[in-house]
Amino acid sequence: MLNSGPNIKPRRTPSPSSTETLSPGSSHPLHIEKLVAGGFGLGRVDGQVVLCAGGIPGEALQVEILSRRKGVSQGKILQVRDPAEGRVVPLCPVVGRCGGCQLQHIQYEEQLSQKRLILEDTLRRIGKISDVLIAPVIPSPRPYGYRQVLRMGIGEGPDGLFLGFFESGTQQLLPVDTCFLVDDRVRSVIDSVRSSLRSLVMEGMNLESVEIRWSQLEEGG
Repeated sequence: MLNSGPNIKPRRTPSPSSTETLSPGSSHPLHIEKLVAGGFGLGRVDGQVVLCAGGIPGEALQVEILSRRKGVSQGKILQVRDPAEGRVVPLCPVVGRCGGCQLQHIQYEEQLSQKRLILEDTLRRIGKISDVLIAPVIPSPRPYGYRQVLRMGIGEGPDGLFLGFFESGTQQLLPVDTCFLVDDRVRSVIDSVRSSLRSLVMEGMNLESVEIRWSQLEEGG
């Protein structure tokens, strides 16, 4: 899923009353109509667009408004009042904070369906292609453990050096122990890489990131 922000326009110019209603910190019930680019659930409060990470089409949520820009509000989930059938417990413990994955809370088969709908909607709204026919998405045999390259940022916290990824929507590093998207052989060396980096930093090296790569060389004949 692309991390680029959704191209969403409000249906109409908001009235002063609706703008006041969607002030930051206010809480509202929200019905998720669809997913848009970036994995955001889209709903409306008094006709005004609200985007919320972690929502699934058909769900009834209680959300808090975080910000409003160009007629579109950003919200966060306070409560899932009526969960979708496709909602699952994410495998990764930092989903929702890490900026890498947006759909782990959705059953894999439903993820594929939603990605197809997002593509169709994008081609219609932005590409102005009226007759869109997209074949079903071919599922991967390995929804997890398929990546062979892992790039992690290097940060310094109260307990010393750590490896992590940027927190969603920020340039702040989030300490992360592992990533379930990468091959087990890459995951198995993260701890040893972290220890080695600590030694290098103590020697005065200024490091910002590290890349761990698994490659299998063919045996020459």
